[in-house]
Amino acid sequence: AVVSTQSTGAQVSGGDILETTIGEALEQGVINSETLGYFIARIQQYLISVGIPGTALRFRQHMDKEMAHYACDCWDAECLTTYGWVEIVGCADRSCFDLNAHATAASTKFVAQQRLDIPVSREVVEVSLNKAVIGKAFKKAAGAVSGAIANLTDSQKEAMKEQLESGNPYKVVLEGGEECEVTPAMVSGIKTVIRTEHVREFVPNVIEPSF
Repeated sequence: AVVSTQSTGAQVSGGDILETTIGEALEQGVINSETLGYFIARIQQYLISVGIPGTALRFRQHMDKEMAHYACDCWDAECLTTYGWVEIVGCADRSCFDLNAHATAASTKFVAQQRLDIPVSREVVEVSLNKAVIGKAFKKAAGAVSGAIANLTDSQKEAMKEQLESGNPYKVVLEGGEECEVTPAMVSGIKTVIRTEHVREFVPNVIEPSF
């Protein structure tokens, strides 16, 4: 499908509306994911089917300053009216913001699983927590702190190990930006292990078309 797009780059430079296919927009990195591109195409298909001329329809990408905090990309379907261009549909790529926020707050994984035909072995860094000490120190926020530690990358976990072994606390950032200090007493061990995976776990992304 050919769509009329106005990317952030075009808006900054004062460029014209670009006629392009979804495939071309994906190849050029204008649209950030195939799923988002699919919904943009379906939105256009629907709007044309209810009577909006294709010549009066465009998709405008949100500028950084107007992007919602939960979105990594967002496009508005806009219709040219006697009042100018008016937003009629928003389509946001929320990535995995929602499920990650729930996982951090509940200290529970929210993931989908896919069984692998061939098991995969890889090195991972595991952190063992002293939950009694964490619970006493952070109380209601203990789950969020444990979740933030679990969500650290392997390199961040290695940096935490080095920091704690030197006797200094390690700061983790909770959802919302709050910083908490993890002390050596809160961690009983950090080690690299070989994990064989028979199932691939991933956090599903959310595309939100809002009519």
